[in-house]
Amino acid sequence: MIHTLTPTRIKPSGFTLLELSIVLIIIALVTGMSVVSGISVVANVRQTATQSKIAAIEQAMLANRITNDRIPCPASLTLLPTDPNYGVEAANPGSCTGGTPAATFTSPNGAAEGAVPTVTLGLPNDFMYDGWGSRFRYAVDKNTTNAGAFPTLSLAYGGTITVNDGFGNARSWDRQPRWQGCSGSTRRRRHGHRRYRSSCHPRSLWCPPGVTPK
Repeated sequence: MIHTLTPTRIKPSGFTLLELSIVLIIIALVTGMSVVSGISVVANVRQTATQSKIAAIEQAMLANRITNDRIPCPASLTLLPTDPNYGVEAANPGSCTGGTPAATFTSPNGAAEGAVPTVTLGLPNDFMYDGWGSRFRYAVDKNTTNAGAFPTLSLAYGGTITVNDGFGNARSWDRQPRWQGCSGSTRRRRHGHRRYRSSCHPRSLWCPPGVTPK
């Protein structure tokens, strides 16, 4: 008996070029979305850090203005962190120039510009920079850096206030919660005390014409 052998075709293993292309496209899309998402997260973190620093600088400026009745001069933008005057406001308040340190820029209209004076404001030196590592620019009207530029207002009480009712009678004020006694009207006794019922208004100090509060 004769047996004949028929050759069988062996299917090659692996991916076709089309399959590899599809896989590479999917990987590229996922990687691109991850990169965009990561950039967005980093940008939000930097923006939040910048906003927090600006708010802290604003509060420190307000506290300094209340304490010293003036706004500090800018610090120098040219000094290195190793310089002892780094972050210190410019000398010579009122001009912010002509001393050490000095504001970096001045203008004819009376403005001085430089860095945030973090040392003067009691802030860490990294508050000179925003969330992206760029320097904040701080500009101020030089007149507001003079001593006493914002004088404290006196709120001392120096007079009296007279309140009249609708009949032109002066009214006194206390906090008795119910019927207030009045003189010159009908009385009745209640709990052993004289009270005025018909001629006084409840929960107020109003009395009729010719009747004064008691």
